[in-house]
Amino acid sequence: MIQYLQKLREGIYMQITEIITDESMRELRQHGTAGFPFEYYYDDIRKFSKQLVDWHWHREFEFCYAESGTVLCSVNSAKIYLEEGDGIFINSRAIHRFETENDTKMPNILFSPEFIAPEGTDNYEEYVRPVITSGCEYIAVRKTDPLMPLLSDSVYTAAADFVVNQG
Repeated sequence: MIQYLQKLREGIYMQITEIITDESMRELRQHGTAGFPFEYYYDDIRKFSKQLVDWHWHREFEFCYAESGTVLCSVNSAKIYLEEGDGIFINSRAIHRFETENDTKMPNILFSPEFIAPEGTDNYEEYVRPVITSGCEYIAVRKTDPLMPLLSDSVYTAAADFVVNQG
């Protein structure tokens, strides 16, 4: 498990360098599979063109955090600066982009709402649909928030479990 976490932190798994979208800015990349709708990325934003992850949206939820460096996260018209240790949850279908001017590493996970509970189930209706339809596009979590260490550790744990189960 430790080897997998180290590889994840080194960016060996799923470093992408561009976002391809359709005319509505919907990202065309599939995140995970139909059977396991979850994907982990370890983004080095400097590797993207113009040092930014350009405008896009997807139906998956996304949670990421600035492991190092500083990130300007734009969600619709809001601008959220993430400093090292800060994180952000981005809701399904919220248009967003990330940019940086420094050496920024940003682990993130994307997962479909059905990863939490299948659509049409009581759990989906009670816990997932209210998040999707809340009108809340994002929630920023600062490194000083007591919840942040749990969230950042959860990104690595979920990613390591993903790698182990895929291997």
